[in-house]
Parts: sequence; structure tokens; C-alpha cells
Amino acid sequence: MNCNTLDYSFVQKVIYRKVRRNIVWAEYDLQWISFNRKIDFALNRLREFPFSRLKVIISFWEEYEVIQKILRKNQTSNYSLIRNYKRGCKIPGLLEIYFDECLDVNLFRTLIKKHYGYELGKADSLSLDMIFIFENDKDVAICHLYDDRGFHIFYLNLYKQCCDR
Repeated sequence: MNCNTLDYSFVQKVIYRKVRRNIVWAEYDLQWISFNRKIDFALNRLREFPFSRLKVIISFWEEYEVIQKILRKNQTSNYSLIRNYKRGCKIPGLLEIYFDECLDVNLFRTLIKKHYGYELGKADSLSLDMIFIFENDKDVAICHLYDDRGFHIFYLNLYKQCCDR
């Protein structure tokens, strides 16, 4: 991969629409469906993306040990702690999880449930922000689950993005 589109700062620019060139985006509004249907809908959309590489970026405002316990329970080992969260700080912790060609449905269901539950005040929820970056030969899809109300999907033509810089 010649282009650094999986870089967190670039992804942030895409998500907050500071980079728009050669990007198609869609928004899903989930605020009018039940909690369990939100989880199922988001998970089903994520399962539709073909990929050769997937990177999940999780921003978290929780103790790292809580996140680590979920990863261990789901036997997830291919991850990196980029930045730890410090209690009381506004700057979140940052974790990256990596997958090759296979989606971990149980892990994603758990994370989405805890993420969506936080905004709704549900017990056993976590303050998370999740970004899924699906990469294949020449295209990238970025899915940002921002809160329980919905999520955005951004489609980038990777070859075009690299050449236009």
C-alpha cells in the first residue's frame, strides 16, 4: 500500500469532512429503531464489506484493563495500544485492532453493544468511539460508529486518493 490512508490523522480528516475529494459517503440514522435492532443492523452492514485487511480504531474513555478483558475473552491478540486513557482527561485512549480477511462477529457484537449502550445509559456499557477501516485492492471503506443514533460510511478510491496528493 503506497498511500497512508490508514493513518489515524487522515481518517479523522475524512470523518470530520475536511477531506472530501474522491470520497462518497452515506449516513445511517438508527435513532428510531430498538436497541437490539441497532446492534444487528450495524453488525450486518459491517459484515457486507469485502476486505483483505481491516483495522479497527477504538477511542476509549475507560480504563484500558476493561478493554483488554474484552479482547482476551474474545481471544483477540492482534492489537496495539497507541495511547492509554488517563482518568479525568478529555483526550481518549487509542487502540488499534487488526484483522486479515475474517471478521470477529462476537467481538464486534460485544463492542457495538457496549458502545451503543453507553449513550442510552445501559449497565455494562463503555464510552467508546469506533472506526472500522476495510481495505481491499484499490478501495477503502471507513465506517464510523459515532453513537447510538447511527453511523457514517465513507468510500475512498485509494488509487485516486494517492495520485491526487
